[in-house]
Amino acid sequence: MTIEFLTSEVFPKLRQVASIVSSKNEAQILSSICFTVKGNTMYMTACDREHWLTIATSLVSADEEGSFCIVATDIVSALNNLGEMKVTMMLNEEKQQAICKYYKGKMAMPYESADEFPRPCSNQPTSEPISVSERAMRVAISKCKIAVGHDILRPILNGMHFVFSGRGMNCMATNINEIVHYAQDNSVSMTQEQESFVLSSKTSGILNAIMSDGSVEIRISGTQVVFKGQNYKLTAVLVEGHYPNTDKVLSQEGSIKGKVNKVELIQALIRATAMGEKTNSLVTFDLIGNELTLSSEDVGYNKSSFETISIQTNEHEDLHVGFNGSVLAELLKNHDEDDIPIELSSPKQPIIIRANDSANGSSLVSMLMPLVTLQQMQ
Repeated sequence: MTIEFLTSEVFPKLRQVASIVSSKNEAQILSSICFTVKGNTMYMTACDREHWLTIATSLVSADEEGSFCIVATDIVSALNNLGEMKVTMMLNEEKQQAICKYYKGKMAMPYESADEFPRPCSNQPTSEPISVSERAMRVAISKCKIAVGHDILRPILNGMHFVFSGRGMNCMATNINEIVHYAQDNSVSMTQEQESFVLSSKTSGILNAIMSDGSVEIRISGTQVVFKGQNYKLTAVLVEGHYPNTDKVLSQEGSIKGKVNKVELIQALIRATAMGEKTNSLVTFDLIGNELTLSSEDVGYNKSSFETISIQTNEHEDLHVGFNGSVLAELLKNHDEDDIPIELSSPKQPIIIRANDSANGSSLVSMLMPLVTLQQMQ
């Protein structure tokens, strides 16, 4: 077999496929990328036993069809710095070598048969297709990934929960201490009433990297989900288990409702966190009238901070409460508004940030549980 291709067309997609290959594998074939040539199109596939990613790319020419495997690190290293160049790849069956010829030289590397390359399970019943805006999926993943957990005992928290209906899409993530819920109306086309699943953070990351601005077709097949876009197909194993009911927590509104300048609050949090305890990044909020005082202290290193900013609120009693300043700053950065709407209730209740973009038909709700302050312990 002899094929010709342009590195500018093939290499960016090759690198995306290679990104899911694990550095350590029990089988040599899992360290390889499977190349399948059909006409003037080449399909590149990688697998890590939980994901199968295939991306199609155009060839200049191919003299026959077939499949073969090359170790991912070999082919990526070979094409890495060739720039925009035409490469001719010839398979030498006698030596089991793939020979890549280019303008000033050639490289040779071993290849092997694709017969042993693992395939995803295909004998499970498949759901009706769900068509979703890729842009909406990308935004949902980027907004919710901040709250994905890293819990060995509760792996369900290590993923994002997607719920699709005729109205739109909802995406949720929680690590118990924080919750992020993103909703996008009019982003889904489907015949069934509702479908839902939990994607691992790795699956979400892969999907986010390969999607563009079109639409993605989603089908659920047993314990797997298949995403099919314009030039890619991703099959992934779903995270199994019952996802926590985050809606129940977020539906409880805080008695204190206010608006604060996002940049001013974030900068104050960063300064307070720098002067506070590094173990929990505790920043204390003292809300009196329309003034919010942020303070922190690190007794061991003789550091402290004290800063007051303005906030617009309804009538309320004075409130003393503490939060992880670093996490709260990141949650605030996740929101696009200049003036952030926040809700507070008591020293034992979370801070909730609710934002609605009626023009775009989207909403973003973030929640962070409080920390116990030194004053509360005394």
